[in-house]
Amino acid sequence: MSAIRQDIREAALRVQAGLSPTAAYSTPTTYEAGLLTESGAEVSTSGTGYARRTLASSGFFAVGDSPLGNKWVTNTGTIRFPASGAATASWGAIKHVALWEPGESEPLFIFSRDDTESVLTGGSYTVAPDDLQLLDNII
Repeated sequence: MSAIRQDIREAALRVQAGLSPTAAYSTPTTYEAGLLTESGAEVSTSGTGYARRTLASSGFFAVGDSPLGNKWVTNTGTIRFPASGAATASWGAIKHVALWEPGESEPLFIFSRDDTESVLTGGSYTVAPDDLQLLDNII
């Protein structure tokens, strides 16, 4: 990633974190990915088998070309919820995937999915490579 694109990305992350665009900000070494229902609430962790997934901030995302010729940042790996096994209770209708800084309650980015997918007891939810994309004019 070019230095200017990295600066723009970090400024966007500072704003998302509630800081001034010029405030000191260090890109975290990891992010947490999680699932939000149609209502925008995160899936419950109480007896459901759901937990946020930890992702490395380097190596898991890459800059690529969009179909329209723009650049975008996209996930290069698969994210599976739960990490292993299956849901132990219904998670409801999943509509969004969100990224958080570790331990934070407010997400940095929310990716809306085209369709909802219900996760029932015994099921799982998978985010395929290239499913999460930010255009470079956003980052």
